[in-house]
Amino acid sequence: MNLSANPLLLRYRCSLLRPGQFWVNALVYGLVAGAILLLNGLLYGCTTTTYANAHELGAAIYVQFLILLAILLLVIGPVNTGNALQVEQAERSYDFFRLLPLSPADRAVGILIGRNLAMLPFAGLTTLLMVASGCVGGIAGLFQVQVLVALGSATAAANLAALLISQRQRLPRGPMKANQVNSLLSVIVLASVIAICAACVFAINQNAARIRFHFYALELPWLLVLAGLFLFAAAWSMTGVLRSFRVETGPLFTRPGAIAFLLGCLMICAGLFWSSFHDACPQDAGSILAGYVVVSCFPLLILLADASLSRQDYTDILAGELEPVTLAWVWSRSNVGFWLGCFAIWAGAFVAFGVTGQQGRFGVPLLLVCAVTGASFLFWAGLIELHILCAERNPKLTGLFTVLVAIQSALPLLLGGVLGSKSLVVFSPFGSLSLLAPDSGSVVSPALVLAAALLHFLLGVAVLIPLNREYRELARLPHRCRGA
Repeated sequence: MNLSANPLLLRYRCSLLRPGQFWVNALVYGLVAGAILLLNGLLYGCTTTTYANAHELGAAIYVQFLILLAILLLVIGPVNTGNALQVEQAERSYDFFRLLPLSPADRAVGILIGRNLAMLPFAGLTTLLMVASGCVGGIAGLFQVQVLVALGSATAAANLAALLISQRQRLPRGPMKANQVNSLLSVIVLASVIAICAACVFAINQNAARIRFHFYALELPWLLVLAGLFLFAAAWSMTGVLRSFRVETGPLFTRPGAIAFLLGCLMICAGLFWSSFHDACPQDAGSILAGYVVVSCFPLLILLADASLSRQDYTDILAGELEPVTLAWVWSRSNVGFWLGCFAIWAGAFVAFGVTGQQGRFGVPLLLVCAVTGASFLFWAGLIELHILCAERNPKLTGLFTVLVAIQSALPLLLGGVLGSKSLVVFSPFGSLSLLAPDSGSVVSPALVLAAALLHFLLGVAVLIPLNREYRELARLPHRCRGA
C-alpha cells in the first residue's frame, strides 16, 4: 500500500491543503489554543485561588487540551469521513471514484486519511501540547500513554463506523440519506466523546492510573479495556467497509462472518461481567445477569438489521439455481432460519454464563427466560421477515408490525404495573427478566411462565403461516424464469 501514489490522497491534498484554505484553519486553531494558554496563564499569574502551584496549572491545561483533541479526532474527523461519499455525489464525481483502479483497502485509507489531512496536523500539535502540560502537571507517563491508546482506538472506531454508515445509507447510484447518516453518526460520536473524555474527570487525580477492571480473571487498567473494545469495533467496521466497497448491495455480514461477530461479542460480554457476577451475592447476581442479557442482545439486533437478505437478494439467489428449488430449500437459507440459529447461540452462551458463574444457582430461571424470549424472538423474526418481503407492496405494514411488537412487549408490563400483578409481567419478554430475582420462585410458578412462552410461540406460528406463503412464491421463481 503506497500512500504517496494513492490518487485519492493526492486529490484531497490538493483541495484541502491549499494555502488559501489551510491558513484559515490554522488561524482558528491558533486562536483556540492561544486562548487556552492565555486564560490559564492569567489565572495562574494574577490569582492564587484557582491554581496553587504549577502542577495544578499543568493538570488543568492537560484536561483542556485533551478535550480539544477529542473534539478534533472524535467529532471533526468522523464528520469529514462520513461526508466523503456525500460530497462525491454532490460534486457528481462518484462515478469517477468508483472507476479508480484501487483496492477496497486503498479506497478506505484514501478517504480516512485524505479527508482529514487538514485536521491531522492540528491533532498532532494538540497531542504535543497535551503531553507537555501533563508532564508539567505531574501526570504519570503511563497514564498518559493509556489515554492516548484509548483515544487512538476510539478515533479508528468512530471514523471507520462513520464511513461504514455512509456506505450503508447510500443506495447504489442513488442519493445519500444525509439525515440518517448524521443521526447515526451523532450517536457514535457522542458515545466516543463521553467514553474518552471520562479520562478528563480522573486526569488530575493520580488514583486514575490505578483503577483496574476485571476481564475474566485478568485485572487490567480501565483505559486499556476501553481501548480493546474500541479496537474490536474498529476491526469489524473495517471489515464492513471493505465488503461494502466490494459489494454495494446485499447484507453487510456474510453468514459465517455474522456468526463470528456474534461469538466475539458474546465472549467480550462474558468477560466484562464474569468477575462481578461470579463474586456477587445472591441478591445482586440476578441484576448483574439481567445487565448481561441487555448488553449481549445488541449484537443480535445488529444482525437482524445488517445480516438479512432483501427480497432482491432472494430473487438473485433463487434465479441462479439450475434446478427448481423446494420450499424446504428456501426455509434453510432464509433470514428466519439464520436468525433463529443466532438466537440459539446466544441462548446457549447465556445459559452457560449463568450456570457456571453461580454454580448452577440459576438453572431453572435461565431456561424459563430462554423459553419466553425464544418464543418472542420467533414472533419478532417472522414480522421482520414479512416486512422485508412485503413492505414494498404495502408500506402500511411497517406501522402495523411496530404496533404489534409494542403491544406484545409492553402491554403485559403495563397491565402488571396497573393491577400490581407480578404474574402478568412475565408475559412480556422484557418482564421475564424478573425471573432472575431471588424471590421470583415464590411469586411466579414455572407453569405460568411456560404458558406465556406457549402464547408467544403461537403468535410466532401465526406469523409464519403468511411467511410460508411468501417463501412458496419465491420457490417457484426459478422455474418461472426458465420457462419464460
